[in-house]
Amino acid sequence: SDRFRIIAVSWAEANKRELASGGSDQDADTSQGRGSSAGDEHSPSGDIGGDAHGARLSADDDRSPSGSEKAEDDRGKTSPHSGGKNSGGRSSAGKGGRNQNVAVPTTFPEMFQFNAAVMDLGHIAWMSEVLDAFDSIVCNVANAARLQEECDVLALKMSNYHGPFHLSDFRTVMLASLRSLVPKHWSSQHEVAWIWLWDNVERFLKAQLG
Repeated sequence: SDRFRIIAVSWAEANKRELASGGSDQDADTSQGRGSSAGDEHSPSGDIGGDAHGARLSADDDRSPSGSEKAEDDRGKTSPHSGGKNSGGRSSAGKGGRNQNVAVPTTFPEMFQFNAAVMDLGHIAWMSEVLDAFDSIVCNVANAARLQEECDVLALKMSNYHGPFHLSDFRTVMLASLRSLVPKHWSSQHEVAWIWLWDNVERFLKAQLG
């Protein structure tokens, strides 16, 4: 169904995985047809391919020779003993490098942990169990029996923690993280699909946890 497709494609994008055959076109359909009917599924799109092409171009640019590099080498050679100004320049560059090395979340687990900390929910221990199991849950969303099995195992692990279990907290962080990781294609259809998935997971978990 549309929901399964939307979940599968957006999950792959959120985790920087390769999409299944035809997945990029389907995802583009969703982004272009926000609020439209499912009959638009076959409209062409090259968003994913375009991004990949852009990445290749960027890689080629990095390999191409740069005049600025030579100029920097020349400046370094002409003033080997001017420690004050040069050391200051290196210090500034070092600071810039440290700023650039700040880790930016690029996958769902990373973004989830980041958002949980921002929302002051990072201390909730049972969330880590759900996060660990979430990939298997999402990948088996189309198989009701397997989905319930995954949720039963998760509930068993969660029973080792003290409640109460406010499962809606996970949904809040989950949606915020997915919106950040799928900004181009996120739509009301994605919102509905992911809420639908979590409602089913929550129902399975509550049946076991009480």
